[in-house]
Amino acid sequence: MKEQTIKAINLLEKEYIDYEIKNNGIHLIITSYKGTRIDFYPTTGKFKVKNGQDSVGLNNLIRFIKGE
Repeated sequence: MKEQTIKAINLLEKEYIDYEIKNNGIHLIITSYKGTRIDFYPTTGKFKVKNGQDSVGLNNLIRFIKGE
């Protein structure tokens, strides 16, 4: 796995955020505290919430989940 993926996984685990690894770490499926599914791509930093919202950045993703 790439360094960005390992960093993302470590931070998600630190924040107790559930995730599933797909395609050898290229794609992570994240389940927020409220059950929302989020597709996250650690190598690009992009994420897409199932409601259609898109954004970039692991820290933005974590802020989104905490403020959801």
